[in-house]
Order: sequence, then structure tokens, then C-alpha cells
Amino acid sequence: MNKFKVGNKNKATSEKIYSLDEAYQVAVDGDVLELQGGQTIEFNSLSIAKNLTITSDELDPAKYPVIQGQLSIDPEAEVKIEKIKFINDAKDKSSLAINRAKVDLSEVFFDSANTSQANYYTLELNKATVNIDRSKIKGLVNLVNESELLLDNSELLADIKQKWLLNAEKSSIKLNNSKLAAGIRANDAASYRLTSSKLEANNATFTGQIWASDKSVLRLSDSKVQTNTDAVAILLDKSKLTLTNSELISNQRTALKVINLSTVSLEKTVLTPGAGKYDLIAEDSIVKLNDEELSYLYFARSDVEITSATIQSLQAQDHSAIQIEDVFFSSEHDSKWKNFTLKDHSILIAKKIRTDIRDLYAELKTGSYARIGQVNRLPYLNDTDPESTIEIAQSPEVKTDVFTLGDQRDAMETLNNLVGLGRVKEQIKTTTTLIKFNKIRKASGLKNISNTLHAVFLGNPGTGKTTVARLYAKILFDAGVLPGEEFKFVEAGREDLVGKVIGESAQKTAIMLERAKGGVLFIDEAYALNVEDSSNDFGHEVITQILKYMENHRDEIAIIFAGYTEEMQDFLESNPGLDSRIPNKFYFDDYSPSEIVQITKDMLEDDQVYPEDEEYFAKRIANEYSNAFDAGNARWSRNMAQGLELQMAKRIADHPDQRPDTLINADIDELINQGNYIEGSQEDAYEKLQNLIGLKRVKEQIDEFISMALINKKRQELGYEASDYTLHSLFLGNPGTGKTTVARLMGKVLYQKGVIRRDKFVEVTRADLVGKYVGHTAQLTRKVLKSALGGVLFVDEAYDLAKKESTGSDFGQEAVTEILKFMEDHRHDLVIIFAGYYQEMADFMDTNTGLKSRIPNKFDFEDYDSDAIVKIGLQKLAERDYQVDPEKYAALVKVKYQPSTVTGNGRWVQVFNDRLSRIQADRVTKDLDHSDILQITDEDLAKMAEVN
Repeated sequence: MNKFKVGNKNKATSEKIYSLDEAYQVAVDGDVLELQGGQTIEFNSLSIAKNLTITSDELDPAKYPVIQGQLSIDPEAEVKIEKIKFINDAKDKSSLAINRAKVDLSEVFFDSANTSQANYYTLELNKATVNIDRSKIKGLVNLVNESELLLDNSELLADIKQKWLLNAEKSSIKLNNSKLAAGIRANDAASYRLTSSKLEANNATFTGQIWASDKSVLRLSDSKVQTNTDAVAILLDKSKLTLTNSELISNQRTALKVINLSTVSLEKTVLTPGAGKYDLIAEDSIVKLNDEELSYLYFARSDVEITSATIQSLQAQDHSAIQIEDVFFSSEHDSKWKNFTLKDHSILIAKKIRTDIRDLYAELKTGSYARIGQVNRLPYLNDTDPESTIEIAQSPEVKTDVFTLGDQRDAMETLNNLVGLGRVKEQIKTTTTLIKFNKIRKASGLKNISNTLHAVFLGNPGTGKTTVARLYAKILFDAGVLPGEEFKFVEAGREDLVGKVIGESAQKTAIMLERAKGGVLFIDEAYALNVEDSSNDFGHEVITQILKYMENHRDEIAIIFAGYTEEMQDFLESNPGLDSRIPNKFYFDDYSPSEIVQITKDMLEDDQVYPEDEEYFAKRIANEYSNAFDAGNARWSRNMAQGLELQMAKRIADHPDQRPDTLINADIDELINQGNYIEGSQEDAYEKLQNLIGLKRVKEQIDEFISMALINKKRQELGYEASDYTLHSLFLGNPGTGKTTVARLMGKVLYQKGVIRRDKFVEVTRADLVGKYVGHTAQLTRKVLKSALGGVLFVDEAYDLAKKESTGSDFGQEAVTEILKFMEDHRHDLVIIFAGYYQEMADFMDTNTGLKSRIPNKFDFEDYDSDAIVKIGLQKLAERDYQVDPEKYAALVKVKYQPSTVTGNGRWVQVFNDRLSRIQADRVTKDLDHSDILQITDEDLAKMAEVN
């Protein structure tokens, strides 16, 4: 074995030094090429066809030699490379290309620039065998044609865009104690792609999505996969996956998606998707679960075997078959999720089911079947149909939900018995009248009057849109105007219709439309299909496809679009074809306080809870709802009912002798008074406000302001009509005059006096309110306004809203318009304070005639005189425990202080004190004396006097 030194020929040494090319030319099989440490070996490309060792004479990794160029390992060669750095700045060449050869890499480092744009892989394997140990690869790796890669105690990482960090085709990968981290990646696109390949990982971590297809086989143990974008952690397509003691984390709607005849086996594995979404989605696949703790599972056309698991909710449809040995259904899930749902001839066979829920919540539809051997609680069936069956060995007669739509009860009668919804009931009555009229015309041989069934449901949260949609669909079905032979009501949201890649949206939408054909498709929050700020969003594609289907199948389906009123109006305007094809608009009004009282009372009585004093109950609930700033309609009632039941439960736990079905007045008071201000629990904000230095005129104005607010509050409490007042205000003054400080304290005073309901102060500027495109500003502004409801919104430098963009767009005025409307609608639920300089604010008020009429309260913040500045300065030093001669400090401040509309007032003295403290610190650190560390001396003041 010969050793050839490679490096800088100019280095003084008795040994012969070769260039890399020269050393390779003279070397034979078994020889060693030793690169000198601290050297950079530059070349264009070099092909190695010999069995060699390429190493370094350096032990310090920081000084390992650098190879800059493309190194190729030719067929049949066996090469060992260690203690080397590869750097490649090229955009079309790999650092190391291995073709049908065997290579061992140890303590090797790859650093490739432009990995997100380059047209090469850092490490390329073609029918090669490569072992990598204790190495770090910053770049992309590609394996093809039965290549084998072993990564041991190593790292693979890079920032990527439209490329794969690791790509394997018909190859094999083994990972042990290794880390793979893909940087920026497009949403729902894989960072690691396996095609007809094998991956075995032990104690490995992956950042980015793994996509396995075409009969790939994956085995992960004690490993973790986490996506750094909105992507599934693992996507399995026609492949096999085994996960043991591992964890998948995703921001997307599912952590693991299994499709197209794939097989997955999980044991002691944690799946964590985005909040409230599916842990696992399996379609046309085989799934085995053992000793798992999971949340939401979805299966379609799949076979599932569960040995033991804790599950919150399970959904199976399209002829899925589920076998369960032992499952515990947990109660910790959103109320809209059922414990298990079977649809479309699906089957569930369970030996044992346990739950901590009062009633197991199940749903069976369209010819599905369930058989349960042992269950500790009775199932509560909802929306079951006559074709479906559930058999439970230990349970008596099953219960049926009162709002079941598939039974013989009249849907119109059920609708009319709902509280409120007057306008909607009248609109549906008009629709049914036209249906009856057409039946009469048909019997007389006349042509039907055109009656399009597509509709838009517009209303705030909790107004009953989904409930009414189901009833409306059943009314149409019972009337015979829906062509389907069976009742169909299909619910869909954006996630059911919009895909992440080209073509997926069309497929998903077509599936949902075909499922609903002959019945009703209900699209909730339909405005989510219209995403204005993304040219790559596929929501618009979905809208176009639905419009075409509505036109081509106008008599075969009824589509209901639902959502909040303002957002839905924007949605309808986004596409001219929507409004023309949907003539039926149903407006869901907010519930009145009296209706909320009835809804809350009905919810309590459903749980066998009865108010002791119905008159007191009605008065308190109505008043609380009237004063709520984020009511939420029936959702508010649900939260109130649950809160009252919890309050009653706490009382009964302490007094078990009292009636467990009676809600007493004290329970109501205890719940409603929670969160209210308690005298003495906070520092007195009014006293703190009065103790502020200066601001005499502002304090007088605030006294008048608060007195008027309190008088109006008292008049309302006594049942008298309050004067037409508003708390919205203008704070006018130069910088540093205390506008923000006073606004915060005034908000606290109003809260402590009971004038406003929340101790909340939201401070914003133009940047927080004004968006980048049409419609974005209104959305941002409404979000900010709603967040401040019940408290104070402080808009600093408000005149900036009058400025136009460089493009000429005027989104600031759009924000002002939105604010003005909100001020009018919530005049007693929110205090808005606009702050800024005198002249600029005067100009701002002239930009919109509605501003002056809606903001009657004006507070003038005068500039501080030098005496006030001295007091502020001494106060701030004292707060930091500094000691100073007050007379000498005052004399210096009065010499230095020159009021300015830009730098004057409180900001000036803050800067002055900061400079003075730095001078003092510089002196103290040179001669540390503990007794002197907080003393500002005459020497410090003298030096400060010299500062310009």
C-alpha cells in the first residue's frame, strides 16, 4: 500500500506533494490519497475507477481539507472517503456521483449551495452501495436502480423548494440514530420521496413529509416525523408501513394518509395532526392498530383491525369493515364528532367497547351494521336509518335522537317547533306552497312553474343554519321534488372539496357532487372556497366546477351554500355565476333575548334541570345576553346551560341533601358574576390617573367623561332611558404627552367603575388594520374590532389611515368605513380612541363626514413645561432606585430641555435619563463600589452637561 500526499505544492516539506489528479494517476488499487489539512482542492471533475482510500492527515474537523468539484466513482470501484469536506457551488453538478460502486464515507461533510434552485443532487447513487457514518450532508440525495444507502449517526439537511431532500427509486435505505431535516417546502409536497423502495429507520427524526408509492416498504421504530408546513407527515400510496414506538406530527388535517391498497400497522405510535382534524385517513387500504391512543380516524373502502386502542372518534364509510378486540372511546372530543359513524354498508364487529361518556354516541346510515359484544354504556343513536342495524349483547332498547330526520315525524312540524327563525320559516313556507302549486298544475296537465332549489343560508354563528338545512332537505324529499329514491344530505367543507395539487380538487369535488346527486349538498362556510390572496389556491376551481354541475344537473341536486352574512355576500360577488344560479336566499336573524331564554331553558330541561324561579331566570339570562358582546346565538345558550349545570353541580357536591334537578337563583348569580371586577382586587386606576404629573386639563375632562358614563349606567339600571351618548374619543397632542398611558388608565377606570365589561386594551396602528388587496382590509379590521369588544381599542397615529398606498389604492379609507359601521353597531360595547397630533388629526377628521358625528369626546394633551419634565425625570429615576441631587438635576434639565413637537415632553426626559444612566454606569464599572452603584454624582451631571 502506497500513500500519496495531496495538497499545496508550495508548502516547505521533504515529502513529495501531488495534485489530486496526479496522485490518482500514479495510485493503484489499495493505495491511499492523503489530503493535507487546511487545504482547498479545486478541480472541475475527476472519475475514480480504482479501489482507493481518500483521507486527511488532520484530526481537527475544522481543518479538514476541502474538495471543490465533481467527484465520480466508476463501476466496480470500492472507495473509502474519510475526514473530507465537499463544497459545491455549481448549479448542474453533483458533489459525489457513485455509479455501480461501493463507497464508505466516514466523518465526511457536504455543503452544497443553492439547493432550492440547483439542477443537481449533492450525492447521487446509481446501483451503488454507500455506507455513511458520523457525517453531515447539506444537500440533496438521489438513489436509483437498486442502490443501497446506510446512514448511521449522521445528518442530512437542506433548504428546499420544488425538490426532494431524499429521493429513492427502486432502492433501499437504512437509518440509525440519524437526523433528516428539510427546510422550506411547498405545502402538501413531499420532502422525502420513495418509489418502489425500502426504508428502515431506527431512532431517526424526519422534518418534512415522507411520500411512499408503488409498493414501497417502510419500517420506522423509535422515530419521529414532523412536517414544517401544511403537509401530511406520511403519505402512503400502494405501499406498506410499520410504525413502532414512533411519532407523526403534522399541521395538516391528518398526520398519516393511506391510500390505494396500502397496508399500515401501528404499535404504540402517537399521531398528532392539526387541531381538531383526523389522526389517520385510510382509503382503499388495510390498517392494523395495537396499543394506540388516537383522536379522530377516517376509513373509506378499507379493512381495519384494532387490537387495543383509546379513540375519540371513528368514521367508516363505503363498505369499510372494522374488527375491534378492545377499544376505549374517550370523551375528550369536540361535540360535533360522534364516537363512531358507519355509512354506506360499512361493518363494525367489536368484542369489547368501553367509554367514560354518559352515552356512547353512534351513527349508522345507508345499510350499515354494527355488532358489539360488551359495552359499559348504552349507545345513543343519532340520524340512523331503517336499513342499518346495531346489535349489542348486553344492552336493552336503544334510544333515538329527538331530531332524527329519517323517521316518520313531519319535518315541517319539527321546523315550526324550533324557537325563533321567523323569516326562515316564512321563506320555507313559500317554497313549499310553490311545490304544492306545481303538483296541482301537473295534475291538470300544465307545465311547472320554474323553481330552482339551490339556496344560500346567511346568518351569524349559532343561528341554526345546519339544523334547518337538514330539515329543509327532508321537507324537499318528503314533497317528492328531490329525484333520489332515498333521503340524501351530504355535508362538505373546504377540506372536502379543495385539494393541494393540480387535479385533486376536481376529483374531490366530483366525488362529493356524485354522492349528493339526487339529494342535497350542504357546503358550510362556503366563503372559504374564495381565497383572494393566493393565486395558487384551488378554491376557485371548485367554485367553477360546482357552477357547471348546477347547470348540467339542475333537476338532480339541490346545493345549499351557508356561512356568515358579510363573508357570504363577498363570496357571491366573487363569481357572477353564483348569484344568478342561487335565487333562494334564506336570512337567519339573530335570536332575541327572549328566544335565547327559551332555548337555554329547553337545553336545561333536556338534561332534567329546572329553574327554581323562572321569572328571575328569564330576567337574568335575557339581560346577560343583551349585554354580551360576542353572543353567538344558540351557541351562547349552550355554553350558558353547561355553565349553569356545572355551577349547580359544585353546589350539590357540597350540599348533597339539596335537590339535584333544581337550579337556584344563587347558581345563576354565581356564574354571571364570574369575571366581574371585585372592589380592591386591583390597584385603583382612578387614583393612579390622578397621580400622573401634569395633564390638569385632561384630568378635568376625564372626570366629566366618567361622570357622564356613570350617570347613564345608573339610569339604565333603574329602568330610565339613558341619554344618547358614546364613549368614542379623540386624544390630541404632541409626542410624549401621555396619550397612550392615559388611554390605558382610562380604560381601567371605566372597567373598575362597571362602565365597560372587559379589562382589555388593544393598541393598533395602520399596519394592523390595512390589508394588501381588495377585501383583506375589511377582514383584518373586523378581526381587530371584535377582539377589542367590551374593552378599549386605541388607534395610534390614526391619521395614517387617510394615507394612500404608493400604488394609489386607498385601503385605509376602507378600514375607516369598517370602523365607523362597527362603532354604530356596537356604540355601547366598545370604546374606540383615535390618537395623534393636532393638525394631522384635524385633516383626518375631514376625510370622512361620519367621523366627527361619531366621536364627540375630544381630549387635549398639552405640552409639559420644564417643571413637569423635572418631576417626571426624578420620578422615573426613583422607580429605578437611582439617587441624585434633585436641585442640581433640575437645574441641568431646565438648561437642556428645549420643547419640540417631535422629541419633546416625556420622550425627551426618557432619552435624557438613559444617557445619564449610561454615563453613571461607565464611571461605576471602572471603580466598582457597591455603595456608589445607585448614586448619580455631580461628576455624572457635569459630564451630562457636556453632551449635545
